[in-house]
Amino acid sequence: MPQSVSIRYFAELDGCDESLVRRAIRSGRLHLDANRGLDPALAGSGWRKGNRAPATRRCPTCHQPLRGR
Repeated sequence: MPQSVSIRYFAELDGCDESLVRRAIRSGRLHLDANRGLDPALAGSGWRKGNRAPATRRCPTCHQPLRGR
């Protein structure tokens, strides 16, 4: 079993903000082990995918979503 790392160090490994990691723990996307640490193998594994909806291009005048292109 790999040694766990702190929340702060995990954020450094993943290149994100510590608050983002804490929110992921609260929402259940990441789980702390018995030592209150995180598995470093999860850094860069895509746990952040789906955090943001893709941007939708909108018409500048009517603000309706653009189709096509």
